[in-house]
Amino acid sequence: MKSRKIKDILLNFLTYLFSSFGVLILVLIIVFIFSNGAKSLSFNLLKEDYYSKSYTLKYDKTNNQIFEYDPYDDEYFSTKWG
Repeated sequence: MKSRKIKDILLNFLTYLFSSFGVLILVLIIVFIFSNGAKSLSFNLLKEDYYSKSYTLKYDKTNNQIFEYDPYDDEYFSTKWG
C-alpha cells in the first residue's frame, strides 16, 4: 500500500514537472512572438478594413541574356527571367 502511494506521488510530480515545462515553453514562444512583432500590431488591425497597396517595379533591361532550360510538364520557365 505504501509503495503504491509513493509511486502515485512520484508520477504526479513527474506529470506536474513535464506539464510545467511545456507551459514554460509555450509562454516563452508567446513572449518571443509579441516582443518581436509588437511593432506591427495595432488596434487598427482589428477595427478597420484592409486595403492592399499595389507597388509597381520598373526594371531597366541592361543585359540581353537569354536563359535556356527544358522544363518538366508542371513547371513554368521564362527565357527572359530564368
